[in-house]
Amino acid sequence: AARAAMAALGLPPAALSMGADRAPLWPDALVGAISHDATTCLAFVGRRRDWAGIGLDIEPAAPLPADLIPVICTARESRDARLARALFCAKEAAFKAISGQIGAIPDFHDMRVTLLEEDRFCARLGPPFAPFPAGTRIPGHLVREPDQIAAVVLLPRP
Repeated sequence: AARAAMAALGLPPAALSMGADRAPLWPDALVGAISHDATTCLAFVGRRRDWAGIGLDIEPAAPLPADLIPVICTARESRDARLARALFCAKEAAFKAISGQIGAIPDFHDMRVTLLEEDRFCARLGPPFAPFPAGTRIPGHLVREPDQIAAVVLLPRP
């Protein structure tokens, strides 16, 4: 999927290695994200000159297991198992979009997600993660299909 995404940009395919956090290490000129579930693998790639970060996640459209809900959702977020799955997907995409800049893996409670409409969400950081100040808002999009949910976050260069 990553090689196909690079080819779509007119670039030759390149093997990607993995960082210590298991995130793909993109060529210097690129930024991107990869996600997969049991049936699908997706990659979204852009040029670093255009994008500060890209986040992508895909999940089954099934309720989040009850024991994971308090781990993923803050007290102010929905505890409905189906909505919790969408919140998890949105947080994963937002984390991937900022991870290359913050050099850390935030806790799920470090971010609160608000589902705005059927296809949009806003993730908000609680604590600061340099270069992002506390309260930074990260907009994203959700795609819901009968069997899957996908979230995409595109952070343009300032």
